[in-house]
Amino acid sequence: MNSFIEIKIIGLLVLLILALVVAVSAKYFRLPYVVSLVLVGLSLGAFSKNLPIKLEYDYVTLFCLPALIFDAAWNMKITDFFKNIRPIIALAFLGVFITLIFSVFILYFCAKTALEVALLFGAIIAATDPIAVLALFKKTAINPNVITVLEGESLFNDGISVVVYSVILSAILNNRFHDFNFLNLAINFTAVILGGVAIGFSVGYLATRLKILLNDHLLAITMSIVLAYGSFVIADLLKVSTIIASIVACLTFANFGGKKNMSLRTQAGIDGFWELAAFLVNSLLFLLIGFQINVQLLPMHAKPIIFGILAILLARLVLVYALDFIYQAKQNKLSLSEKHLIFWAALRGGLSMVLALNIPVTFTYRREIILITYGVVLFSLLAPGLSMKALVKKLNLI
Repeated sequence: MNSFIEIKIIGLLVLLILALVVAVSAKYFRLPYVVSLVLVGLSLGAFSKNLPIKLEYDYVTLFCLPALIFDAAWNMKITDFFKNIRPIIALAFLGVFITLIFSVFILYFCAKTALEVALLFGAIIAATDPIAVLALFKKTAINPNVITVLEGESLFNDGISVVVYSVILSAILNNRFHDFNFLNLAINFTAVILGGVAIGFSVGYLATRLKILLNDHLLAITMSIVLAYGSFVIADLLKVSTIIASIVACLTFANFGGKKNMSLRTQAGIDGFWELAAFLVNSLLFLLIGFQINVQLLPMHAKPIIFGILAILLARLVLVYALDFIYQAKQNKLSLSEKHLIFWAALRGGLSMVLALNIPVTFTYRREIILITYGVVLFSLLAPGLSMKALVKKLNLI
């Protein structure tokens, strides 16, 4: 066997063993699993600066995201989604642009960064990743509407932020930065999002019609894999939103005929497979996040990192509280305590970090953007991640 392949396989096995050890330790010490993974990764990365482990953009987008999307979308009822569609739309759609505006204003005018840095950082950091807290929420008697809102936000928020990031990065790299305007962004954004919705619905609906494959649990699991990754690849080939396509495909399949034509054994098989896939992907992803952060370089960019943290907190403050009248339905109004929880649960994670790493090495401000993003993500994972359980108890939401 090729030595390079052997090294990759051994490295993967080491990561899986490490993730298993961390999972057991986190249960024993009652720590959030995701936060524990990041801390272990940080520790190992600090002691071993030349670890041959990298968080690749293609690895996360093609391998990780479809698995995470299917696991969340498969268990989300479309009725719950539409019942909470106002807060989901507000947090996911408005959230990206409000975060972008606050980031540009605070980093450019207060931290005195380059405008390119502020724009790219705003698009990158807009992608929320509340995986660390959703695991806790699902094991408690919290209002399921809160869980649905956070899951829906994280699903659609990621797809929207990636589209905005891609448009901004393309404009900068192709020397069209000074001609860049929000009208072009809006047009491209709408076309890419609607294209992703069309692809996702078409693929998902087609899967629901293949009833002959739904009677056998092994065939059904295989088809779910083809659905999750196939919709992603087709959307990528057609240059529309891959994440939105995968989300819509999974939601369509799960809620419009897929589950209805399955036996309980088949449903249990798909549940178990994607739960395991999501666990393994999350374990590897957040462990790798820790490896990527060089904590020794973060103090050099303390000022923009602090302003970056301030930007996401202020944007979230406006979203959750000031815009309450826009997205709250009278029959499904969230309590003030639940709004506090949604405000603090907006973690940033793996997607933000790989978007920063995806910036070409020739870009002048690449290192600065990566370090600012890492600092904000690290704060996001540690501060809300470690305090979430205490906050839930303090707010009497259990």
